[in-house]
Amino acid sequence: MAPAEHWTEQPEEHDYPAAEAYLSLLTGQAAAHALAERLRTAQLEHRKAKDLLRAK
Repeated sequence: MAPAEHWTEQPEEHDYPAAEAYLSLLTGQAAAHALAERLRTAQLEHRKAKDLLRAK
């Protein structure tokens, strides 16, 4: 039997520093910080996993 999904409806506070840490690997630290701050106020969008994989 497959484990039940455990996604939450809203990001948790610790998700933003984690996003910033990841983004800092792709961009400069200042840009990563700005993007993480914008994520705090961005509207949450739900997507299907298969769509995310196709966008790769």
